[in-house]
Amino acid sequence: MLLSVAAIYSFSACSKDENEEKNDEEEHSRTVIFYIAADNSLSNNAKYDLKEIYQGMQNLVIGEDDKVVVYVDDTYSTSLLYLDKKLAADGTGDFELIHEYSEEINSCDSEVLKEVLSLVKSKYKSDSYGLVLWSHGTGWMPSLCEKDGPLPAKRRTFGLDNSEVRPGRQMRVSSLAKAVEETGGVDFIFFDACFMQCIEVAYQLRNATRYVIGSPCELPGEGANYTTMVEAMFSKDNYAEKMVEAYYKEYSDDGDTYGINVSAIKTAELESYSDYMKGLVGKYSEELRNADYDYMLNYFQYEMWQYQVAQPNFFDMQAVMLEVLDDNDYKEWRKRTNAVIIKNMETPFWYSSYNNRKNYFDVTECCGVSMFIPMEVYDNYNNNNFNKSILNTEWGEKVWSQYNYK
Repeated sequence: MLLSVAAIYSFSACSKDENEEKNDEEEHSRTVIFYIAADNSLSNNAKYDLKEIYQGMQNLVIGEDDKVVVYVDDTYSTSLLYLDKKLAADGTGDFELIHEYSEEINSCDSEVLKEVLSLVKSKYKSDSYGLVLWSHGTGWMPSLCEKDGPLPAKRRTFGLDNSEVRPGRQMRVSSLAKAVEETGGVDFIFFDACFMQCIEVAYQLRNATRYVIGSPCELPGEGANYTTMVEAMFSKDNYAEKMVEAYYKEYSDDGDTYGINVSAIKTAELESYSDYMKGLVGKYSEELRNADYDYMLNYFQYEMWQYQVAQPNFFDMQAVMLEVLDDNDYKEWRKRTNAVIIKNMETPFWYSSYNNRKNYFDVTECCGVSMFIPMEVYDNYNNNNFNKSILNTEWGEKVWSQYNYK
């Protein structure tokens, strides 16, 4: 574990509340922390992204106190690396090595994430912190195997670490949120991981960060192009929106191979939004039960692998609301949602390895954030009853506990 390293530094953190008091246009320092959990099939991609991060910092006009710290755990080693403007200017491509770990580390243990954040914040003081969470992902579902216990296949939540066992450990979103909150919060969390931009994850993180940026669908293995993405991360104003634009641009120029859907959520609006959504679920319970979900924009189709994958449907929120709400309530929903989802961009399609084809967006149905809908079909899926699992999330407990889906 990291305790022996973290103990070198006294703990200090820049809180979310303190950051919110600063005007975004003021000059202030930022440290972006990359947490790369790549002890899995993405290990080689991590090496290329390190090169991109370096190139992005090399090309960037940033403040003297702005910096990047990278925790990277791939199939070969685990290291903590540092890069600032001066180091990037030398053109060698080398990060400064802070620490190389000799032991195997489960990077999907939230205590490891917590100690990395504590170490970085105590050693590198900044007015602002951003966190990049880089790995596999499957959204809101509560992982059963962060540390101990059985290992149901394809139940990743955030991350996948194969160092101890296969198919590996995953990190619960509730544990992730707690680790970030207890170390003082960050200004943004960017998920470079599939399926993580769902309303359930964002709501769980509402006290940990000001903005959540990510994709509701499957991402290409290459992920973001950090050569251009880094510049957006260090923007002093509108950085969440600029990160969406930077991710989108990489794949809008890609032509015919891959595609992307990416959005930014403002977490300060989520508490009141959850109250509002609870009211809509109560008012439209019959319409939700009887809706035709077969043709809605769906980022992962439950039936795709004949129910063998422990992952439910991931419907776009807007697609569902268009189907069930009357015109007046939809207009009100759209207005309230615009205050939550402050930026959304999508290419005409995304490519999915699950069905091995292009899947096309209907932009009229697309807000770039997915949501879970309880369904009777989930009741009989072995021990993975998603209708019960959703109630173990804070969003599900608040919004869906009243709902009878049968």
